[in-house]
Amino acid sequence: MGSAAAAAAADADDDFNPILILYKHMEIEMEQETNHETLSSSNNLLQWSQWQLLDSLLPTGGFAHSYGLEAAIQSHLVSDHDDLKSYIIQILDNTGSLLLPFVYTATKYPTVETWSKLDKRLEATLTNEISRKASTSQGSALLRYCSKGVHVYDNERCCLSCDETEFGGAHWRFGVAA
Repeated sequence: MGSAAAAAAADADDDFNPILILYKHMEIEMEQETNHETLSSSNNLLQWSQWQLLDSLLPTGGFAHSYGLEAAIQSHLVSDHDDLKSYIIQILDNTGSLLLPFVYTATKYPTVETWSKLDKRLEATLTNEISRKASTSQGSALLRYCSKGVHVYDNERCCLSCDETEFGGAHWRFGVAA
């Protein structure tokens, strides 16, 4: 296949890639937002909170998982730089394709009703018991951390009164803390 044909095929694949579609949509929204002369202080606070949530030092245990990298190295699936790069890309693609639509929707529609629906839907996708327990543990740690002084939405009291089995995952608590 010639380079022009390969580029056209890659572009066609991109048109049906949900991650790229979501990314392009978010990129357009960010451009529209930055075109405004000033951003509201609440939006700045929201962005600051989101950056805090991405900090690897946040004490939730979210950065304690390697997504099977050790096992991949031991079984020689990852043995050099190119293998590692490919492995990381595959993990990011897999994780992003699952979680980004949930995070985006929770941010776009910040209501308890939306978060509850998203929580139930994402909980149903976590078929591995270890993943479900890790998500619940991380979510609980995040909410404990946020209740100690980090900015949270006014819905915190509502969230704290919820049954942990209903609102337990880190994915739902991300929306509360952000």
